[in-house]
Amino acid sequence: MVRETVETFLAGLRGRDEVAYVREFASPVVATVIARMLGIPDKGQQLFQEWSRSLLALADPSAEGNGLQKVLS
Repeated sequence: MVRETVETFLAGLRGRDEVAYVREFASPVVATVIARMLGIPDKGQQLFQEWSRSLLALADPSAEGNGLQKVLS
């Protein structure tokens, strides 16, 4: 399942000169694998990826509008 997920995302990136590795490959692959392991249906995986990005942004000091900084302020 992991290999299939990686291959699917790599296929979508082939032929491109530049790729935002974390945003376009690493994060979606990890979120998709976790969603599949949790039994989230394909139609719910996009929402799960959005939630994952939002949660990660809380602790990312470089993220615009960093949520964790707002909480600690």
